Amino acid sequence: MAHLPCPLEAAPAGRAAAVRHGPDGASAEYRFGPFVLSPARRALLQAGEPVRLGSRAMDILVALVEQAGEIVGKDALMRRVWPSAVVEEGALRVHMTALRKALGEGQSGARFITNVPMRGYCLVVPVVRLAARPETQGPALQDAAQEPSALPAPLTRVIGRDEAIAAVCGALAERRLVTLVGPGGMGKTTVALAAADRLRAQQADGVRFVDLGALADGSLIPSALATALGVPLRTEDPFRDLLAWLANRRLLVVLDNCEHLVADAARFVEMLLAGARQVQVLATSREPLRARGEWVQRLGSLQTPPPDEGLDYAQSLAYPAFELFVERAAASLDGISFGDADAAAITSACRRLDGMPLAIELVAAQVGFFGLAGLLEKLDDHLSLPTLGLRTALPRHQTLRATLEWSHQLLAAPEQRVLRRLSVFRDRFSLQAAERVAQSDEQSVARAVMGLVHKSLVVADASDDGVHYRLLETTRSYARELLQADNDHADIGRRHCLYCLAAVATAAAELDTLLPRRWRDRHGRLVDDMRAALAWAFGAHGDAHLGARLVAESPALWFGLWLVKEYQGRLALALERLPPQDSGGTLEMQLSLEFAQATVALRGGAPEALQALERSLEIARALASPGDELRALWVRYGTRLLRGEYAGALDDTEAYGQAAQRAADPQLAYIHHRMRAVCLHFLGQQVPAQQHAEQALHPLAEAVRYTRGNGYQFEHRPASLTHLARILWLRGRPDEAMRLAQEAVEAAKAVDHALSLAYALAFAACPVALWCGNAVAASAYVEELDECSREHGLVFWQSWPRVYRAAMQVQAGAPPPFDPEQAGLQVGQIDVLATLHVDLVGPTVLRRAAHDLVRWCAPEVRRAQAMRALAAGELSRARAAEMLSAAIALAAGQGALAWELRARTTVLELDLCRDAACVRAELAELLGRVQGGAGTADVRRARALLGRLVAR
Repeated sequence: MAHLPCPLEAAPAGRAAAVRHGPDGASAEYRFGPFVLSPARRALLQAGEPVRLGSRAMDILVALVEQAGEIVGKDALMRRVWPSAVVEEGALRVHMTALRKALGEGQSGARFITNVPMRGYCLVVPVVRLAARPETQGPALQDAAQEPSALPAPLTRVIGRDEAIAAVCGALAERRLVTLVGPGGMGKTTVALAAADRLRAQQADGVRFVDLGALADGSLIPSALATALGVPLRTEDPFRDLLAWLANRRLLVVLDNCEHLVADAARFVEMLLAGARQVQVLATSREPLRARGEWVQRLGSLQTPPPDEGLDYAQSLAYPAFELFVERAAASLDGISFGDADAAAITSACRRLDGMPLAIELVAAQVGFFGLAGLLEKLDDHLSLPTLGLRTALPRHQTLRATLEWSHQLLAAPEQRVLRRLSVFRDRFSLQAAERVAQSDEQSVARAVMGLVHKSLVVADASDDGVHYRLLETTRSYARELLQADNDHADIGRRHCLYCLAAVATAAAELDTLLPRRWRDRHGRLVDDMRAALAWAFGAHGDAHLGARLVAESPALWFGLWLVKEYQGRLALALERLPPQDSGGTLEMQLSLEFAQATVALRGGAPEALQALERSLEIARALASPGDELRALWVRYGTRLLRGEYAGALDDTEAYGQAAQRAADPQLAYIHHRMRAVCLHFLGQQVPAQQHAEQALHPLAEAVRYTRGNGYQFEHRPASLTHLARILWLRGRPDEAMRLAQEAVEAAKAVDHALSLAYALAFAACPVALWCGNAVAASAYVEELDECSREHGLVFWQSWPRVYRAAMQVQAGAPPPFDPEQAGLQVGQIDVLATLHVDLVGPTVLRRAAHDLVRWCAPEVRRAQAMRALAAGELSRARAAEMLSAAIALAAGQGALAWELRARTTVLELDLCRDAACVRAELAELLGRVQGGAGTADVRRARALLGRLVAR
């Protein structure tokens, strides 16, 4: 075994690596080996395909390419990559390692970058500067470099698995379910990804990869696949959402690490394949799923050189286990090389490791520390490996365990302790998170993590968000077992919970400052750690109080990831397991309030939401906590509105006003104006409702903004405009109502808040357009509402498009598509339907109108009731005239010119008046008070009627 010199030390090689210049250009690109680098576009391509590279690694590569053949000092590189920060040399090594992996260093002897001890790094391959690309070609290269992939990008070359990959592809050509079965560490994921990549072109809708390793609950498999597919959870049943989305799609789903959820995975796959006829599944597991239609593909060890054959180094490289050992050893230490003298030792190591890829990788990474002879000695001393004759007697996973045990024993005590503690993380973690959870008095956590990275027990991933770390699943499982045996495992579980508390607080704070997609990319991974932390907290040796805190303080995460149903279940569990000392305290109040909000989001004004709100409000008042009382009153007010309990909502509004005065926050007064406007509008008091709505939009109210953590759900301005638009339509100002409805929609879009947009569309834009008879605008608004609610998983709001589509069908002359009384609609939705066509007035709204519970549309309900009864012969003309007169009087008393106009027009149309001339004059006078609206259906109808009567 020898070390390779830097090519610059062999004089001619230095010049060979120098850059050969092509034509000048501001956007020059460089070619070296199979790669093309575009510094201007920050893109690296290999054979025309983009290579994933973090921003720091890209900076390093550009610096080395620009000085190809020259040694670039470490200090110079760090100044180039971190110009305004002071970093340790370890950071440079992490990104250099990521760069080398991306370039495929060590594959078939490939070498691009050499470390010159005590001096720096050198790019040692020839580099050619290409002609500048025209600017019109820039976006194409940039798009290619940034094209997302549904499969994790491979970091290393696949070795020795061509036959297995071909077998999987062949099986999937004939079957819909193939399970790749083998021990942990055998490379099942690698083979599955390679096979999926090879089959990608045959799948019209692509390939999706789902790692189940982070899941502890099999019921979450549908949610995990929905996340991978980008399918919002639109209903309470994630599996139904999946089947609806997959119904007409042809794709391959890779389910990785099924072994710990094997029964749940089997049931899920059977139902998935039964419901989505064009979907195929490739699963990996340590045991067969035993699902219907499953084809099991076994994955064995890598082939090793035969013993005692005296093969030389070149001959041994033909065996994949040997090749893998050499490549991984070369990747772990600059300048290492092997020869004929080393072949026997490497062969022996590979055979003792049973040709298992992960075990070989772990051991090969230690060559730099012990040398080959030292490795063989350590294998003898610390591993109990099976002989060839005992392979069938000893499961291969025991070989991997022995390898992991050996690797663990080679660590210093602080490194062992840190590795065990890091096993609580279910996904990637930062160095700061590691320090918080795995803190040790004997040695810095940072140093231990770096040591674990170098020894291949922790993986470092460099990205634009910085460096994060993760444990391989097999390593984490092994370390987790060791942690469970430690006396401090409960303390580590507690630290992990506290870390999650801090992490969800950060996520909540950034929900208002990051775009939604960016926020989900940054914080979405936290959900697996949350699930693990909550499993510990509510487990036998956990801390239910801490778990309850974690649930209560994490609404931003669950709502932000559209996992509202799961959150509702966790809230219910937290309330059930709440320690007695927390009963009646702040924690129970928070949990009850969040449970109510989650329930409203799922099912609108459900009774259990009101029950939870009553409890939270009771506790808030007992604790004399004005802020919490305000929030509880707000949520109960909104819930009562959805239930059509408008008088009760007004009671909450008045209580809110009193609490707001005690809180001494001037902005709360504008929210109170908005609440009063809404309640008075629904209670049929349109004149004062208009005054409060206009006060809510006072210029000083611009300072009032919704933040996703304060419980006020909707942005203030769009919500205020929403109800002012409704009020102005009733007040006889239809054109202005249409304008304000559109302004409410635009205001919600301006702040990129989906819930506010759904609110503006459902309560203003759609109904106002339909009241005005503008079918084109109404149809566009309904489609936008449908798209918004589905894209963002707003379950309750997904029912509104159905309501408005039914109304449009009836207005177009078709029969009602469903019975509103039997369609599971909320009371408020039934009320709105009654105003959109006389055939949509049902018993519920008639009963509510008779009991004075639906005042805002009572005049219109009575008009429709009189028309239908008269047409059916159930009412005399005199009685019908009396009912219409009452409707006119009620509308006039409310200041609702729109309802009055409809009722007066109907009286003339049905010829129910004794003094037609007087009624015509009154209708003409009323039309004169309507501001604008010449193109609206009601105004056109009234004017046409007057024209016909005058012409008689």
